[in-house]
Amino acid sequence: MEFAAGLPSKHVALPGPSQWGLVAPGRSLFTGVTLVNTSGAAVTVTIRDGQDASGDPMAILVVPATSALPYVGPSSGILAEVGIFVASPGAGVTGALLFVPLWHYPNTAPGE
Repeated sequence: MEFAAGLPSKHVALPGPSQWGLVAPGRSLFTGVTLVNTSGAAVTVTIRDGQDASGDPMAILVVPATSALPYVGPSSGILAEVGIFVASPGAGVTGALLFVPLWHYPNTAPGE
């Protein structure tokens, strides 16, 4: 995990909230996210390990009204076994996800 966390993260712009869902399929390390809320109310964004909203939460972030929230995970990243799913928070939130796709690195042993 330490080696994989040192690899360059992939930067993926999140689509509009109505299209959020499985953003990064497959095994990967979640390293961070930047969220921008343009609405007048605080919004909670949940990032899960899974293919749908029933996956295990990796991060639950509250983005204040009309603010940006950068989140950087632990230095070794957070392992997503199935994929990275971002639960739709509603209108007004955009952002970018940072992750290391482990399926690009076939020498990463399971559970490492």
